[in-house]
Amino acid sequence: MLSRLTRSSAVSKSCAPAWPSTRPCFLDHVEMRSLIRGILFIIVLSAVLGAAVHFPLLRRFAAGEFREGFIERREYAGIRFITLAETEDLFAQRTQGAEGLLFIDSRGRGDFAAGHIPGALNVPLDRLQRSRKTGPGSEGTGTFDFPGAQTLVIYCEGGDCQTSISLAKIIHDRGYNDIRIFTGGWAEWSAAGLPEERSP
Repeated sequence: MLSRLTRSSAVSKSCAPAWPSTRPCFLDHVEMRSLIRGILFIIVLSAVLGAAVHFPLLRRFAAGEFREGFIERREYAGIRFITLAETEDLFAQRTQGAEGLLFIDSRGRGDFAAGHIPGALNVPLDRLQRSRKTGPGSEGTGTFDFPGAQTLVIYCEGGDCQTSISLAKIIHDRGYNDIRIFTGGWAEWSAAGLPEERSP
């Protein structure tokens, strides 16, 4: 009997036989509990580390910072997101004389002055929100007016920047229904070495 228990214990503690082997592997209750605890520890540790890494984003989300960034397709059917390649194509069309295309930079004036897509109009969302005025010129007239513009390409810094989306929704509500949001923004445009201009 003792000999049988000894052999059983040896089998349970030797669950990594040399390859190849068809010998079954068994874990006793103690080893199984230890394995389960190890797996649970790894899961909990991964969750904690993930939360720590993404804590800044989680805090911003909890504060409601990204709520304005969501687009309801039915409500904003005239807004769509475009890539760098699509933005380049639209820029090329405009430089070749295509009418009705307007690029809008939603960043602050300082960032815009430091560098922007050539020909872009600066409509800073932060200033717009502070003043509660909706005109892109001087001090605003209460309505958006982009004479001759049919397709608007709006961009901000890129990455997790949300000002382009918020501005697009405001402009859409003022009657413009062909709005493209360049998701890569200024960061992707400048990183690609594409044309840029600066304001004094």
